[in-house]
Amino acid sequence: MHHAQPPWFYLTTLPVDLLPWTGLVIGGLVLAWRERRDPRMRLVSSLVAQSMVFPAVNSIKSVRRLATEIGRETAGYQAAGGKVLELGLRNEPRAVAFYSNGVYPVDLPGPEELERTVAGAAPVYAILDEESLAALPAVTRDRLRVVSTTRMSDSEILFVRSGPPPPGR
Repeated sequence: MHHAQPPWFYLTTLPVDLLPWTGLVIGGLVLAWRERRDPRMRLVSSLVAQSMVFPAVNSIKSVRRLATEIGRETAGYQAAGGKVLELGLRNEPRAVAFYSNGVYPVDLPGPEELERTVAGAAPVYAILDEESLAALPAVTRDRLRVVSTTRMSDSEILFVRSGPPPPGR
């Protein structure tokens, strides 16, 4: 998988990631546990849980849709031994969605590797976020064509294919 840390590692990082809301979250959890038998508190707890679960499920669905499209688009390419490359994606739900549709992207260590690969004559398929694409040199960006996109939480996920640069470049 894409994380090198054990699951309990996130128990130490999550409180920092949730700042400044950590105190409210902990207080809310304690209050919900103490008042769990009160029907009003159950209603509030279920509404809060739904407000967190539904957006997460929706974003996973959109990534699964993209993964299905990537699987169809690259089926022949992958059957011939080609690998779909991944740059700048470090979110487990994205990885699970891609894996569940038969797309096993190769995580690149940095943009330089994508630059070298795209410079070759063979077609290249890659999945990357908008920031990673913007950080690539203009020559490399000119050789990439966006096939499809989807929004995932705070970033746009792009599925790109290499191609010849436009005339005049």
